[in-house]
Amino acid sequence: TGGIYLGPPDGEIVGGSLAAARAHDLPHEILDAPQVAARFPQFRIPDGFTGFFDARAGFVVPERAVAAHAARARAHGATLIEGEAITDWKAGADGVTVTTAGGTHTAEHLVVTAGPWTGGLLRDLGVALQVTRQVQAWFAPREDAGRYALGHFPCWFIETHAPHGHYGFPIVEAGGGVKIGLHDQGKPVDPAELRDGIAPPGEEEIAGLRAVLRDYLPGAAGALLEARTCLYTNSPDHHFVVGRHPRHERVTLAAGFSGHGFKFASVMGEVLADLATTGRTERPVGFLGLERFG
Repeated sequence: TGGIYLGPPDGEIVGGSLAAARAHDLPHEILDAPQVAARFPQFRIPDGFTGFFDARAGFVVPERAVAAHAARARAHGATLIEGEAITDWKAGADGVTVTTAGGTHTAEHLVVTAGPWTGGLLRDLGVALQVTRQVQAWFAPREDAGRYALGHFPCWFIETHAPHGHYGFPIVEAGGGVKIGLHDQGKPVDPAELRDGIAPPGEEEIAGLRAVLRDYLPGAAGALLEARTCLYTNSPDHHFVVGRHPRHERVTLAAGFSGHGFKFASVMGEVLADLATTGRTERPVGFLGLERFG
């Protein structure tokens, strides 16, 4: 479906994407404001904004991706235990033990990927992981919905407040809406208070998303169809935290994905499998280690 980033040419989003594309020799186009308007008239962008367009960009449907990963894991002999909260873990010279609400499990190596609950399981690491609530919503277009449908409208990110902004996706099914979300730290939450679920989006949060659509995609700022709240687990520098536990050689961790980790799930799985089975990986993930926090 393609993806377009919109913002100042020297900003974090367009400037950073351009630098990465040039460094890795990735195909792309730079569009000035009239070119963006000609190709994607749905957008209304401010003077001075530039577009970075990647024709090969797209999106991953998380439910299908998670199901596919789980199916492949089972096909290779993995046992998936669902719906059991972890209450404790221990690591020793002979292996690791994980205690859950349903019992005790032992293994040779433990990989911790606990998302917003990582901080509670790994309190002794000295890395401040901040969990924030993030609201996303789907709005019905005020004009022909076909203009915003998959195949006619790209994925997008707009640097609405440097260096952060809002992102969205086209309509992917009949009767659906244009998705928008904020990629920035939302309101902090305590994961220990989430046993009863995440509080639903509030009126102020929805109004903020609608205001962005009115400014940049006015034709998409129709009726609210659906809104959800998810969680970011933010590291201090917003880069992933991946590597061996500094005091337990039988424990590997992956956390702090800061809202942009899911699309790396496949390669992160490969990295974690390498670290758990051989203690090393050929992937260049050294800069993601705990050592950078001192």
